[in-house]
Amino acid sequence: MSPLTPQKRTRLSPAPTGSLKKARYMKNGSDSDDSGSPTVSTDTTSGHMQGHRRKQRPASLTPRKSLDGLYQFGKLQIATPSSSRFAQHSPGIQASHAALEIEEALGMEQGSSEADEADEKEVFNAMNAHPESDADVQSENEVERDVTEAIREYIYPPPLYRFKHTMVDGEAYGPEQAVMEGETLDEEEHASDKPVRVLDKFIFYLDTSRQLCGLGEVYPKIDEDDLGDTESENGDTPEASLIYLGPIVDAYQGDANPYTNALIWVETELAWYILAAPHPLYREAYKPFLIAHTFTLILSRLVKNEPLATPEQFYGIIQDPHGIYNAILRNAGENLDYKLGLVDFWSNIGGVRMACANIGSQTFVSAPLISQLLGQLQPSKPRAPPSKEKLSFISQDAGIQNSVTPLIYQIANKHFLRPLACLGRPLADCLDYQTTSKLAGDLVQTHADAPCHVIISSADSVEGPDGNPAYTCIQINGVRYQRGDIVLVMPGKDHQTKRQHQAQDKSAKSQNDLGNVFWFAEIIYFFKNKKGIVFHAHWLLHSSKSFLHETGDPQELFLINECSNSSVESIVCHVQVDFMGHGEQPEPCFDPSIFFCRFLYQSEKGAFLDVAPHRARNLPFQAADCYPCLLEAEQHLLGIPRLLDKQAILYKGVTYHLQECAFIKPDSPGPYILGQIQSIAKTKDKLRIQATILHRHGSDSRQFYDDRKLCITATSIQCSAERLCGKFYAISQPTTSNKLEHWLELPNHFWIASPELDPQVNSFRPCLECLEHELDVSNKKIRLIQQNPLKALDLFSGCGGLDKTKIITTKWSIENNPHAVKTLRKNMPKDHIVISDDINTVLAQVIQQSLGSYDDPSLPGLDEVDVIYGGPPCQSFSQANGFKKDDDPRHSLSLTALSFVDLYRPSYVILENVRGMVDYHLVNADGEMMKMGVPKLWLRCLTAMDYQVHLSVLEAGAYGTPQCRARLIVIAARRGCSLPSFPLPTHAFPRQPRPIHTPDGASIASPSSMFAPLPPITVKMAIGDLPHFHWNESGTRDFFSPVFTAELGWGYQIAYKSHAQTRYQASLRNPIEKVQQHFTKIYSSLVSKRVVHIPMTPGACWKDLPKNLWDRNWKMKPLRSSTYKRVIEDQYFPTSVCKVDPTSRFGQVLHPNQRRVISLREYARAQGFPDTFIFWTTDSGRTIDELFKQVGNAVPIPLGFALGQTVMFAMVSDHIFI
Repeated sequence: MSPLTPQKRTRLSPAPTGSLKKARYMKNGSDSDDSGSPTVSTDTTSGHMQGHRRKQRPASLTPRKSLDGLYQFGKLQIATPSSSRFAQHSPGIQASHAALEIEEALGMEQGSSEADEADEKEVFNAMNAHPESDADVQSENEVERDVTEAIREYIYPPPLYRFKHTMVDGEAYGPEQAVMEGETLDEEEHASDKPVRVLDKFIFYLDTSRQLCGLGEVYPKIDEDDLGDTESENGDTPEASLIYLGPIVDAYQGDANPYTNALIWVETELAWYILAAPHPLYREAYKPFLIAHTFTLILSRLVKNEPLATPEQFYGIIQDPHGIYNAILRNAGENLDYKLGLVDFWSNIGGVRMACANIGSQTFVSAPLISQLLGQLQPSKPRAPPSKEKLSFISQDAGIQNSVTPLIYQIANKHFLRPLACLGRPLADCLDYQTTSKLAGDLVQTHADAPCHVIISSADSVEGPDGNPAYTCIQINGVRYQRGDIVLVMPGKDHQTKRQHQAQDKSAKSQNDLGNVFWFAEIIYFFKNKKGIVFHAHWLLHSSKSFLHETGDPQELFLINECSNSSVESIVCHVQVDFMGHGEQPEPCFDPSIFFCRFLYQSEKGAFLDVAPHRARNLPFQAADCYPCLLEAEQHLLGIPRLLDKQAILYKGVTYHLQECAFIKPDSPGPYILGQIQSIAKTKDKLRIQATILHRHGSDSRQFYDDRKLCITATSIQCSAERLCGKFYAISQPTTSNKLEHWLELPNHFWIASPELDPQVNSFRPCLECLEHELDVSNKKIRLIQQNPLKALDLFSGCGGLDKTKIITTKWSIENNPHAVKTLRKNMPKDHIVISDDINTVLAQVIQQSLGSYDDPSLPGLDEVDVIYGGPPCQSFSQANGFKKDDDPRHSLSLTALSFVDLYRPSYVILENVRGMVDYHLVNADGEMMKMGVPKLWLRCLTAMDYQVHLSVLEAGAYGTPQCRARLIVIAARRGCSLPSFPLPTHAFPRQPRPIHTPDGASIASPSSMFAPLPPITVKMAIGDLPHFHWNESGTRDFFSPVFTAELGWGYQIAYKSHAQTRYQASLRNPIEKVQQHFTKIYSSLVSKRVVHIPMTPGACWKDLPKNLWDRNWKMKPLRSSTYKRVIEDQYFPTSVCKVDPTSRFGQVLHPNQRRVISLREYARAQGFPDTFIFWTTDSGRTIDELFKQVGNAVPIPLGFALGQTVMFAMVSDHIFI
């Protein structure tokens, strides 16, 4: 054997498909669930459960019969290239580590001797040699299908770097590990199942024994499916480890995405590594290989797609900055820190010829393009595919183009790297904005040259806001200007300095130069002062200067709640602005100087509201009627408590009477103080109240904590009226539990025990007038729900989450994951229609059905949907994903969702996603980056469809979810309907989401949850009633009690540990008496041993383990504090991800007081799922992983309920259906 040939390990046969694994979960006397759920074998000494482990590695490399748009995988030949071909002798590395003492140990000099060259050539030829056999000779039929069906590309061998000088600190690099932070290998894991990692800043070299080795920064490869639709509060990129790689056993080239990149993999004895970018010292040596590989990749794609392609076409696509092939060059160039172009093709033509020959296809090398560019090539004989299971990553998103309607396509397509598919004829742009630059310049010049002659008549005067004369119209240079006219104004100094700064950004430049050069104002009135004649202006903002920036319509203006005085000399001319009525769309116009306006823009709220109620011309005609001025005065008055009479206070729009119950802000963050107002007094400069305190009833005879049950105390509080934070209503205990639960659905509703249980109840006298009004509103809500519940379409529904509000009935769900589909069908009502298909396919079917060319009764009619809601997959945006891709097709899936809105035009739309979407920047085919790209496009598309819309980040814990989970929420309503406000926090939650810093310089704060009506739901309040059990491990069983062993099956039921201890528990248990799916996943014996030895102290983690259970590398590179960490029972769960793994950076998954990780049922309760909701999977493989993934992907139920409630409040305010 040649000394350069890598030693290959013996591979064992893979486990048979369908093999069963051990399980740990709760003790049960019954057999497996006979309802079709997968059966799992058991171990009588275990206490947690698992189906097949999801292999943390790529799938099989076996060549496919058909490409189906996927790029095939082939052998990456590793060999030492001839020094005549690679003449790089750059400075290298001579570190203290023995593995790097290469050239000195081998006695090498700067150049290669002929003997060395001959030896390297011999090894290279040996590695490419193929035994001649009949099987190696391609038949004519095989040749015909080479390119179109089964190409295996043989990649040009990478150069090996020769080390001479100390340029890298070898002592900083540690040995390769079988398991690193963030990886878990199960006990039954097969020897051939290696972890997959990312190798960055790499260098390859020959060690002293002339084996190919490497070093670099290593990250664990995070499976995005395990992240799910979530964002971690520890959402940064995994930390790198500096590692020496052992001898390279094998290498392959495989696809991450056939449009932009083909990954290169190397294998060692311990793991697989995906190559990222080379070390700067290695970059020049790696450059020829990667260039040859990249151009060969492009040529193979082009020949496959266009067998008769010509060299001219090849030159064209290489130079096309918008093309898919250019994206391949750009991605390769990013790894080399170098811009690739056509010149690199010619300068590396030799490498390209060799790489193309190594593809091994006569059809490919004889294609016209290849023969004309590269001459006659003799293809290498392809090696047979590996007989053992090899590793590859076949991207499920390969070739995907998300489908959209023409309107969405027109708005969004140019902003994505991967093009969208337009279902219909694309809309044409009818305006030529090149003329606006000259028009703007001419107007500026004319304004500068013309004198300002002003004529003002006392006949047009009215009384101004200060009592002095004001004027409704004037003449400037013979042109009449009057109240209500919209004018162009020469810009001055914007008092919003951040907005003025952002307006100079490239992204704020519009195609329409009129929007870049001028300001827009509505004239309210004119008046005289010391500076001359001025006008009071109500300002309008060009769409490019709003949140929308570069996505804004060049012809659209937004009214804003800002006004100021400006000299009439700043007026340039009139401008036509059409104010659109409800449902009206701007007509196609060929004049770029004609604008339209539909919305009032509130930058501090990220809101676009119906403009109609906010214009001065809608007010009674008086000179002083400026809407922003009136609004400012009103807000000032609302912020000061006012005494209406001796028995009432008006504060922030709320009237408080004597005997009324009110929330009182405490001195420190937490739940409101609950009080009943007994007296009102006016001091010198403030109003003060005295209130009797009502305590939350801590417990009753059953130790049941009910945060809605109140008891009257003899304690009172005196405080300023400025501490009043809203009203609540309390009633005596109703006669039936149903009526009580109905009453308690709102967070400001409480109840007081009956007089028999609490004699002081007789002393409670509420304000009957206010209570009767609240009961009347509640009855209206009940009638609203009973008469016309809204019919909803749920997109990307997963296993539900946004459909728990009684006002909204989800009639249709679209979901493509078969496991989630089964879960939906098992848990939803019989009339709930689950459409199991790709959302792009369903969109096309809806369009076809609307045209009469398709008929599917399961699809909703275009007039049937009242609400559309959904959360598109978020892994591509989540901060938990440290390896995002610019061309990820999931970036644009939300645009497909908006295409459903475009078709159905429902009354309300709710979209949700991770907070990280706000911080993600889109990159288009030109390489241009758009900050906050997806939120901009959401708002732009919704406003284009005539929807009012606003966005915010809501913390799920502030609405009764026992976990920290910040979500980006967008709520929209058709103009003409009230826009639902964001729900006020119901629970005082200690974590506040980060504000959104908008493109136009504003800051959108989330609703504050530091003070709220109810205390937060803690871990103990959520799961304290579930049965206890510990894991048992060999040698430790006798120390822990109780220890439960596993029984056959996983769909069994087991009795609760106790009665419900909190209202949260009771709401999830009712009406069942036994709990299901209270089991955990199985881990390796070492991981399990570490888990059970974590001390039973709040927040204990890996640092608290006995030192004999530490990994040898932990001292050198400590783990994150969240690894092997216990959940704290008096606090909240961390953000749910889709994989419960104690060894990962999301490893705070240990039960607070039991020696195990949290169970599936406990995980479900952290999301608010009732115990009656059972999770299902369609196969026996990856059973547990799929179940946890469904839970982690869901929208927290309490948050969904709060969003549904705010829709109901909006409907009540509109008096719909009543």
